[in-house]
Amino acid sequence: VPNLMPYPQRGRLWLAPASSATGDTSIVIRWDGDTIATPTLHPGWQAIELDLPSWNVGEHELSLEAPAAGISVGNLELRFAPDNHARYGD
Repeated sequence: VPNLMPYPQRGRLWLAPASSATGDTSIVIRWDGDTIATPTLHPGWQAIELDLPSWNVGEHELSLEAPAAGISVGNLELRFAPDNHARYGD
């Protein structure tokens, strides 16, 4: 994930369990190797809110660990963290 803004940011990642999955699906989301969320996905699309621990300019790795059935991944929306929103805008 490229980042050109050196300010704290939050993310919203849209995920859904694979259509073949039955019941809930637990996953692990990592940012640069650090676990930042361990949500349980329910059937259908859902937004997972992420506090990104590193906001240095440059490339970052977003990785997902899911069961063999897999998951569907939609958009990753990035925005300034709430404490920086007033200062820097959207």
